[in-house]
Amino acid sequence: MELSSISEFGFETEEFLKRFTQLKNLKTTGCEELTSLWKSRNRWLQHHIGNSQSHFVQELVSLQQLHIIGCSTLISFPEVDLPPFLKHLKIESCSSLVYFTRSHMPLTLRRIEIGDCLELKSLVEGEASSSSSSSCLMNEEASSLEYLKIWKCPSLTSLLDRSQLPRALEQLFLWDCEQLESITDKFQDKTCLECVDIRRCPNLKSLPERMCYLTNLQKLYIFQCGSLVSFPRGQIQPPT
Repeated sequence: MELSSISEFGFETEEFLKRFTQLKNLKTTGCEELTSLWKSRNRWLQHHIGNSQSHFVQELVSLQQLHIIGCSTLISFPEVDLPPFLKHLKIESCSSLVYFTRSHMPLTLRRIEIGDCLELKSLVEGEASSSSSSSCLMNEEASSLEYLKIWKCPSLTSLLDRSQLPRALEQLFLWDCEQLESITDKFQDKTCLECVDIRRCPNLKSLPERMCYLTNLQKLYIFQCGSLVSFPRGQIQPPT
């Protein structure tokens, strides 16, 4: 299903919600008044997922792919749990998005893509400014996340400050993030990571420690990262 340039619903709520029970793919484009994906007062998805009506999320029990494009006032995502079987989440051109999440991602989520979000500062609310670790993007051990791609997010300074990437992650792509200085503090042991692809991140200063534990790594591609001044000691040599 694709919804484009919608500010208000014109359907009877309950009758409309029934149609979402078996919905597997949802794409929204140009919903300019979308300010908080799962919580608001009078707008389409949010109106039915407010403080007392979070049952709407349960109506999307079959949703596997969610793609949001051009919602320029979207600033938060999400405040409640996402659909339980969501596998692929893609967000593009949401220019006011400041952080990705404040709550746990479903363990079934396998693919996250975020692109052209000019104000994105951190994947997790508070990671960029707080020492608290109460909010985390994912359960590092149990997460099924295999693919993470972020591109054209010029305000992003760090991918994860205090959290680590999940063991299941196989592919990591970071492109055109001009202010990105670090990815994460260190890699986990025995991670599944096979590909790390970093391009045009001119402020990236170092790679995570413990790269020697990336026993499955097949591709390390670094391009136009002029500030990269150190590689993990004794674990990898800079390209010549």
